Amino acid sequence: RGGSTICVTTKAMRRMWLVVALTMSGVRALVPLSKVGCMEPWVASSLGEFRAFEGIALELPGDKTTTNKRDPLVLGVMEPRDGSAVARVIAESFASVVVKAEGALTWERAALRGLEAAAKSYEVAEYAVGLGLRCGDRRPDSIQVPDDPSSVVLAVGRQATADVVAAVELRLRDVDGVSPSPLPALDKLMRALLPTTPKPVLATPRPYISNLCVSTRCRRRGVAAALLSAAEFLVGPDVWGYDSVFLHVQKTNDAAKGLYSRADYVPIAYEASDADPLIFQYKPLRPDAPKLDDLRRRLSEQRRQTELALVADPP
Repeated sequence: RGGSTICVTTKAMRRMWLVVALTMSGVRALVPLSKVGCMEPWVASSLGEFRAFEGIALELPGDKTTTNKRDPLVLGVMEPRDGSAVARVIAESFASVVVKAEGALTWERAALRGLEAAAKSYEVAEYAVGLGLRCGDRRPDSIQVPDDPSSVVLAVGRQATADVVAAVELRLRDVDGVSPSPLPALDKLMRALLPTTPKPVLATPRPYISNLCVSTRCRRRGVAAALLSAAEFLVGPDVWGYDSVFLHVQKTNDAAKGLYSRADYVPIAYEASDADPLIFQYKPLRPDAPKLDDLRRRLSEQRRQTELALVADPP
């Protein structure tokens, strides 16, 4: 009424106690990359980018206080207890809007704002749960271990004020071209139970980058490029030792596609969906990395085999 639009999903109103439990904590243990031994060469080689985070070059627009000088942004490794704060910036970038208020009266807008806050809090809780399950208890002093299936999250945030402005997640995954679910165990179960699940096209898993996001307050300042560079260094020849890295990007996300193109990622397959189609992208990190044409051929053949399996054994 009066131009108001209300759209609330039922899941946003369930188990609100879980929301409170998962969103109260902030960033208190972010470990700066300058204190992580395996990342010291990257810090030294990327000193200009690194100083932008360690100093006050990324002060938030409109912040006239001295808070930023006392609590500068830090580029570091997420500790398990930082998951909620990281989930908030991921939700800001990727969560769907479930409550919308336009042109409402004052009291209506206030009511809708409360519903919107509750819905967003639930989205943050969902991201925090998935992040916690993927990262487990992996700590910054173990990020150099290449064969750990748990995720590593690099984040940019303020240690004292619980403010995270950017993050990127990386983990090992089979190269099958399929975008992963939030739960790795579910991916394994689907592959085991469904014969039509696409099979990996490489014999061993490779690093997979996901959830690269920057708060709207700090975009277009090189934050995403620096996070991507740090992630590639960690998974590449100098630390984890892998020859290549993969990721998905939404077909309509022009900003992200531009970032990955400038960083030399190339598309190798497309994943159709009911929502936004995804592009599967690849970047070689060593001269002996899989050849681009060979990867595209293998993925094309994999899709053909999957389609034949669907016809022979429909779900």
